Amino acid sequence: MKLRELYLDTTYVMPFFYLDIYVKGFSRTVYKEVIKSLERIHFSEISIIEAKAKDRWKTVWDQ
Repeated sequence: MKLRELYLDTTYVMPFFYLDIYVKGFSRTVYKEVIKSLERIHFSEISIIEAKAKDRWKTVWDQ
């Protein structure tokens, strides 16, 4: 059965903002191919807000 839809949480939304995620075995290349093969992707608004907040926190922390 081919995967057609995917529900993403905050961690897996982070690559859309070019943030690295630290999940054992995660590959951005494989992730890209999976995302491109889907008909629908679902993520909550809170996941986007959290990912953006982590990006901002990382930027502030790195300074």
